[in-house]
Formats: sequence, structure tokens, C-alpha cells
Amino acid sequence: MQRQAAALLLLLLAFASVCAATDLKKPAAPLRGASGSRGLGVSACFAHVRAPQFWVNQKELQAAPERWRSGFARLRASLTGEGAGAGRASRLAGAWTKVETVGQEEAMLMLGLNVVFRKAANLLSKVVIRAEPTVFEVTTKGALVVSIKERYNFNGEFAKNNRRDKRWGKHTGKVASASESKVVLDITWADPHGGHLTETFEVDKTGNKMTQTSKILVNEDATTGKKPKGEFTYYCVYKRAD
Repeated sequence: MQRQAAALLLLLLAFASVCAATDLKKPAAPLRGASGSRGLGVSACFAHVRAPQFWVNQKELQAAPERWRSGFARLRASLTGEGAGAGRASRLAGAWTKVETVGQEEAMLMLGLNVVFRKAANLLSKVVIRAEPTVFEVTTKGALVVSIKERYNFNGEFAKNNRRDKRWGKHTGKVASASESKVVLDITWADPHGGHLTETFEVDKTGNKMTQTSKILVNEDATTGKKPKGEFTYYCVYKRAD
């Protein structure tokens, strides 16, 4: 109970400091009692209290909104008890920029994707992750208007999202496991070029490097016309952008 009260106090102070940037810059007028004399009650004392400015750094808030949003979501969950997934993927939350890709081109060839799509896929250089109390959301963005957004419940329920290869239909996926630093997705999709994907998002100890590891098994390898004997693994490495 004491921890919840302390957390609630921090939340209120954080909100107050945001308001302080505008409303509390002007000095508060002194309160007076009914007789016109200066009041000495509790209200008079608080009239001159300034909310602490260090609770919320506005520049950091603007630069990393997803990080702050995730933090407040976890705080709210800890106070209300909502969401069994509170805290999961918290260290993954934020914006990420791709710095390295290994094996992605080979995977796209196995899926029978043409050169235009492969070039467009290579332009998907940013990932934004949101960790809500019950939902894991990942959005992959490109240089233009290309964007892929997926949402999955932490409780393991299957969710349908548009196929990443932009072919007709949807894929079915779920969160197979999740912790603060790691989320594993289990995804399947039907023909044409159907298959199965196990995808892992994991952040390192510094919190500034994320690796997206993808293990794919297609029903038929488009380069050979045969079913592969095993999974093909490719991965992307990202650095934190916020």
C-alpha cells in the first residue's frame, strides 16, 4: 500500500511539473483570511509551493514520447492492478533505427518476393515498439509512407494482422513468451507462399541495442520449388533512436 501511495505521489508531481511550465511561472497571489489579514492556514502555504521541475524533462518527453508513455502505462498498471502483462517489453519500448541486416535478402527470395518489393523492404529502417499493460505493438516504418503495424495480446491469444509481404490475406500470430527485455512471437500464414515464423525482439543490457531474430520455415522455397529441410534464420540489429 505504501509503494502504491508513493507511486501515485510521483505521478501527481510529474503531472504538476508539466503544468508548472506554464501555469506556475507567475508568482501566486497571497491568500487572505475573511478579515483581510494574511492567512496562515494550509491553503496559504501551498499557494506559494512550486511543483518540482525535475520530475519531467520536457525535451526528453518530446524526444522519446513512446518511452514516457510506456512508463506511465506501467505506473498506472501497478496502481490499479490492471493487466497481467504489466512491465513486459518495457525495455523494448521506444523508437529504433536499423544498423545491420543479415540474411533478409535470402529470406525474401525464398518467399518469392520480386525485386521491387525487396528494395522497398530494405527501406524499412525504423521500428517503434509500444508496451501497453496488455498489448505488444510493433510498427515498422520506411523512408516513404510504407508502414507495417502489428498488435498482439500478452495473454497469448491469437491475433490477425495483414501479411507483411502485402499479399492477400492475413497472418495469425501470438506472443509466445515475454519479459521486460525480450518478446517472442509465433506467426503462421497460409498459401500462397505460406509458412511459419518465430520472431524474437531482445534488447541488450545497455538498453541501446536491439536484435530482431527471425526463424522462418516456408511451405515451399521459391528458389528451388521444394520444401526446405529446416528453418532459415536471419536478423536485424537496431540502435535506440530516442
